Amino acid sequence: GMNNEKYEIGSFVIEVQKIFGITHMAQIENRTHGKMVGDIVQTLGYEYLGAIDNHAINAAHAIRQGIAEKGEIYVVAHSQGTAIFERALALLKPEERSKIHYFGAGSEVFIDENKYGLASAVNVKNEGDKIPDMGNKWRITNWFIPSEWSRKGKLDWTNINVNAEGNHHSFLTYYINALKQWHNGEDIR
Repeated sequence: GMNNEKYEIGSFVIEVQKIFGITHMAQIENRTHGKMVGDIVQTLGYEYLGAIDNHAINAAHAIRQGIAEKGEIYVVAHSQGTAIFERALALLKPEERSKIHYFGAGSEVFIDENKYGLASAVNVKNEGDKIPDMGNKWRITNWFIPSEWSRKGKLDWTNINVNAEGNHHSFLTYYINALKQWHNGEDIR
């Protein structure tokens, strides 16, 4: 996600590894962190120009490698990471996409399981987190680009209400328990 600190990225990786009981995972790190101008330019490129950058290319490569090694994969994305994942999907074949289980938290981009032909997808939105609305419902282009009209409508969010101090968007504070529940096959609440 935008403007995350290095320690948050490391903690994210450690927690995901614990939840999935793994010691190795592919991590696509967005190196524009702490450089808000870079984050904004990157987002505009993804969202309005359909740009595919090294982050998306690296994500597609990691997905292919995971599928080759394991047969199916699990992608966990947060905030701007969901936009990187969407751009990576453009590089994958339908048979590759059908082997992806996706968990998106505080999503900049809502990922529709049927549209992309994924094995499964859940988009989790915490009450009070403005990023999912800013990236989807409130986008100005939703009103004049027909291909984006679906983003302003009712999207099938899995809503949670984690009430804690802060911005309601941080993965480790607001979304980690939902990931645990999803991984365990429980209803996310």
